[in-house]
Amino acid sequence: MDLFEFRPYKVEKLSDIFVNYFKFFCRYDIRMNFTLEQYFTRSIPRTFETMLKPTINLIRVLILLGYLFAMLFFPDNRFLFQYRNFERKFNVQSSWLVIILAIIVLLFLDSVWYISIRHVLAYNFPFINVMDRLRRIQNHLISKRYRRSLINYYLKAGYSSGMIYRILMLIVMLATLTLYSPMLITSRFDECLFNTLIYILGLWHSSVYLGIMFVAMFHFTFTIKLLRIRFYLHVLMMKQFTEIDPNDQLKCIFSHT
Repeated sequence: MDLFEFRPYKVEKLSDIFVNYFKFFCRYDIRMNFTLEQYFTRSIPRTFETMLKPTINLIRVLILLGYLFAMLFFPDNRFLFQYRNFERKFNVQSSWLVIILAIIVLLFLDSVWYISIRHVLAYNFPFINVMDRLRRIQNHLISKRYRRSLINYYLKAGYSSGMIYRILMLIVMLATLTLYSPMLITSRFDECLFNTLIYILGLWHSSVYLGIMFVAMFHFTFTIKLLRIRFYLHVLMMKQFTEIDPNDQLKCIFSHT
């Protein structure tokens, strides 16, 4: 997750930021390509191109769940990661609890994904309405100084989040490769090929989960910062309004009607 792909140098308005947010949301949370216009006009196409990513995600989840369940019920199968050998080598116990935890996390997060995509296809996903309202924030409601401050914060936080995301993905890749490599070296070709496929699918899905985490944290903190500034400016405006003459207050009210 980083801002380079969505050309941050073209971010000139606050609404541009939430357009990018929606793109990240489609990639990591819904995992389906569609536009806000398609959603609000109830015209998301049910084409092969649109449904390809959700289908791949579903197949990937089912394969990973099947593999994890097989590890629990067939721990000595040569085609599976030998977690008992891992326990003996590193003198740890009950590593099967980690497998159960992975199953629970996988089931929970992808159940949320499945429910979300059903709501999107039914055009009944309130969070998209919130994003659209934030996208429509009028620039003139926030002074140029604060707009520039918010955009700069977004760009700096976006680049740093993208860098941390890539570093964490590298750590996950190296850690899992360290665990898997002894098995891959000593296994037969068909076993090695099968476990390499599982390793790639696991890394792929981990990148999605990390992306969800970073997108949520990054845009949540930005939205809170935006709303705090809006609230501060509103309070400041009300304070200035109460300090002027009552007759001038009436003129101000009727001049905006």
